Amino acid sequence: MASESVYQQARSEHHSPVPRIHDALTVPELLAAIFSWLSRADLTTVARVSRRLSSISLDIIWKTIPELKYLISTYRPLTQLGLTKEGARVWKFWDTPDEGLWDVFWAYARRVRAVEACNGLYTLEVIDDLISRLERSSCGPSLLPNLRSLSLRVLTDDRHLIEALPIIPAGLRTLQVSTELNVSPSTVQRLLEYFTGIPLTTIGEVEFELFNVNVPQPVHFPPYKRRSSAAWELL
Repeated sequence: MASESVYQQARSEHHSPVPRIHDALTVPELLAAIFSWLSRADLTTVARVSRRLSSISLDIIWKTIPELKYLISTYRPLTQLGLTKEGARVWKFWDTPDEGLWDVFWAYARRVRAVEACNGLYTLEVIDDLISRLERSSCGPSLLPNLRSLSLRVLTDDRHLIEALPIIPAGLRTLQVSTELNVSPSTVQRLLEYFTGIPLTTIGEVEFELFNVNVPQPVHFPPYKRRSSAAWELL
């Protein structure tokens, strides 16, 4: 009799309902506000242990990144190739060419809303690999489709600058571009020509800081999209 009671208790505990999640934790906006106070380490832990909360944790982790290197490294590991004469680091892929972890990269890339400083230099292999992989996917024309804010520093005259620009989507809202003293007028002109060719339909603020360069304002760049009139003058 006692053993039967224990058996019934065990069955009851086994079939007990799973605790119901509080309604407040089903509201994405509320969760985002709560999780915004967590550290990156805590958010990473949540993403790993909770399938229910992993998506919103990843949204917050990848909403703003300091530079592209952190994102590209999720696709294939990067290693430092060397330094430019100006002291900027140049990065290349560490491993041999392969398909990489594209699905992992894309799961993070589509969450990025802001890049604080796009100033890393990458070998042509890195840029060509990413663009080629993007073209072979069904992800669209931009590496960062939901990017809304970008701060771009032009450090050298390398081709990587223009080749890397497909990260910019049409939905960009804030753009800041600055050049170093050693950047040539021809590079800046190519940069401005690129920006006149993309349909930035939602952009509200554009600021250029062009040192030692005097180039004409792009004819197709609406004046209201320039925050600093001095951007087109010799600084």
